[in-house]
Amino acid sequence: MVRLFLETTGLFKSVKMESKEVLEPKQSMQLIETMIAQARNQLSDNGHLYLLWGWVILICSLSHFAGIYWSLFPRPDLVWMATWLAFLYQMIYLRRKARNIKVNTYTGDILKAVWLVFFGCGLVTAVVMLRKFDWEAMYPLILMLYGIP
Repeated sequence: MVRLFLETTGLFKSVKMESKEVLEPKQSMQLIETMIAQARNQLSDNGHLYLLWGWVILICSLSHFAGIYWSLFPRPDLVWMATWLAFLYQMIYLRRKARNIKVNTYTGDILKAVWLVFFGCGLVTAVVMLRKFDWEAMYPLILMLYGIP
């Protein structure tokens, strides 16, 4: 079921080996090492995005808490609008980065699927919050969402 979803959305591309070429053990190890290095480089290139989101969420969480606890401003929940700035930066960065990608890895495809699920769950959470507008009931769900990626 998941594989079907990933194939239809283009996030998963099954690879078929057409050649019957047999690799020597040394060539096989070299191929594996280069694939691991490519996956490692792809993850480390976007590592600053994880740090960015960690800091944005920390700052928004503390600001929201301080706004509620000390009644600093009338709508402490509006501090979460700062996440839209981080989201905009991430989309621009990833769009520019996507132009330079030469190789798709399985790790990259899986991460795309994880972020797609995270975005979908966030969208559902936002719709529920807009209809119900009960923040106290939504806090556990929001914290659970942050644990997905």
